[in-house]
Amino acid sequence: MASEAADPPIARKLSFSVVTFSPLQKDESELPAAAAACPPARLKVQVRVRNLPDGEEASEMVLSESSVTMRKVNKTMQGGDSVEETSYSFDRVYPGDTTQAQVYEGAMKPQVHSFLSGQDTLTFGYGTTNAGKTYTIQGSETQRGMLPRALDAIFVALAAHRMRREGEGDEAAAAAAEAAGLPALDDSCTYALRATFLEVYGNDAYDLFAPSTIKDAHGATKRVGLRVKENSGSVFVEGLREVELPDRETALSAIQMGWLQRSQGSNGFNDVSSRSHAVICLTLLATRPGADAPTATRPGADAPTATRPGADAPTATRLCLVDLAGAESNKKKEATDKRLVEAKSINQDLMTLGACLRDLRWNQTHPKAQPKVPPFRDSRITMLFRDYLSGNGQISVIAAVSPRQTDTHGTLETLRFASTASSVKILEKPKPAAPTKQAPLPRVAALGTTLGAAAGAISKIKGEIAAPKLENGAPKPTPVQESISSISSTEEVPLDDAAQSDTAYVLAQQLAQLQQQFVAAQTDRVALEMKIREELHAEMKSHLERQEAAQRARQEAERYDTQVASASKLALVRGATNQRVDTASVQAHTEVLQQTRELKRREAEYAEQLKKMSTQLEKAKAELDATKAELAAISEQSRAELDATKAELKMTLNTARDELEGGGAQDGARGAQDSVEEAAHTGEREREQEE
Repeated sequence: MASEAADPPIARKLSFSVVTFSPLQKDESELPAAAAACPPARLKVQVRVRNLPDGEEASEMVLSESSVTMRKVNKTMQGGDSVEETSYSFDRVYPGDTTQAQVYEGAMKPQVHSFLSGQDTLTFGYGTTNAGKTYTIQGSETQRGMLPRALDAIFVALAAHRMRREGEGDEAAAAAAEAAGLPALDDSCTYALRATFLEVYGNDAYDLFAPSTIKDAHGATKRVGLRVKENSGSVFVEGLREVELPDRETALSAIQMGWLQRSQGSNGFNDVSSRSHAVICLTLLATRPGADAPTATRPGADAPTATRPGADAPTATRLCLVDLAGAESNKKKEATDKRLVEAKSINQDLMTLGACLRDLRWNQTHPKAQPKVPPFRDSRITMLFRDYLSGNGQISVIAAVSPRQTDTHGTLETLRFASTASSVKILEKPKPAAPTKQAPLPRVAALGTTLGAAAGAISKIKGEIAAPKLENGAPKPTPVQESISSISSTEEVPLDDAAQSDTAYVLAQQLAQLQQQFVAAQTDRVALEMKIREELHAEMKSHLERQEAAQRARQEAERYDTQVASASKLALVRGATNQRVDTASVQAHTEVLQQTRELKRREAEYAEQLKKMSTQLEKAKAELDATKAELAAISEQSRAELDATKAELKMTLNTARDELEGGGAQDGARGAQDSVEEAAHTGEREREQEE
């Protein structure tokens, strides 16, 4: 176990909470190695591409391990096609087949490691609606996201620390922590995990752990919002409840309860789209044995936060996870008035966040120019991010994009935002130097009066030295001589010419020093005036830029308000038109009904006639079949009689041939044969006639 004399982790102010703790004043050389490590040079930005839904057309997107290339086909003036390729580089790109565990290992595990090492961290998801931000952060029952996995890792580290302190299962605790890749906590401290869950909906903030409601004048239930305040340079939410998380099950249940309280709705793309920003803040409190419990004060109070005397004050480290609402384009869907207002607020917050990052990047790329003032105060979510973006923590961005062809514009906007964020450096705030007491600069008017009085006094003294007054025949001592004589303790020493010359020299030196002070005061005055002018110029420039940004925001708001008003008017016009059409078409509808009934009656008559004709046709068909059968029978009978006649004639012919054999009988035989053939032809003609 570590020695109790070891230094505690870094103490930090606990924002987003109603309880604050006094920070420890520690030298950097005394900090733990993990806490004293320098923060990353820039924001860590990673991109996750969601799976392509079935039946959707994919955009032309080329992915690599650390870059995304978008191809867009544009129409030229001549009617041809031009392919535009844009590449963006990031720390990591996750394709659609990446698992939740892989995303946690690459994006969230380093944040948890820094959190347990004593460094504040911020992780937020950015992207268009239905791009997979909430799925990445929270996940589902079967595919857990980054937040549940982070809670598992934190409680594994806390359990290992508790087992080491109690002296039970040291090897098992060490093996569990080592397998999870987590740093070991300080054995001389006790730890407690707390959490807050905040929702930023529009311009209001709500507590998702302790939602409170009131009834308005109409009896409708309305949620009570919290106030975002600032005290001593730190932003906090007044009245935000902090929940103790003793174990993993309690933590997951509390987080799930908070997610259920979050504002959701259908926006035409997703039935459960998030309509607000969710901010989850985990706070790890470290206390040494014998340290004092924190004394809670209301944020914003004049009295400073204090603790009772003791060894060390508790320290607080934060891990914040933010699920930003998705950017939306109202041109792609027919939105209701409420959804238009929500989309306007969401887009405005995301635009403000992008403006803050652009100003920070500009200040870092132009160190010699007048710095821009990021508009943190223009949005609630950027006010909460201000401390992190100003150097108080480690930031990681998860940009979620969709590969669908219809989301190409939103994907490009997300990639541009992520590219801007990846170029922003998070510089650690310099520690303020100890104030040194300096004498105030003399006022010019007073200094001029002093110099004039001194010059007059010197001239008077020079005159007295040149022509001293006589008093009882002896030289009258000058004021200077009197002051010098008063120093002597025994007897008065008369001043000779050398002493008088020395006095004049001393006064001349004093005059020269006063003149130098006067010149220095004039120089300081000019420098101060130049500094004030530069500050006024910078303030005026910043004011004009803020006015320009506010004007753009007002124009955007007016555009959205116009859309809302147009939608409302269109709904009213549609309602009035439908009412007039319903009133005017009653008679036409009646006529149509009468015509329909007449057509149905005629149709019934035609059907009855068709039925009778069908019956007659069936009857005629039956008679025709009977006639055909009778004719076939007669034909068979006639064929049989003809065959019998042929046989009989053939026999007669043979008999006649036998009787008429010889020379004279040939003619008789030929005649008989002709008779037979004629009889046969006659029978065939009769049969054909019968058929």
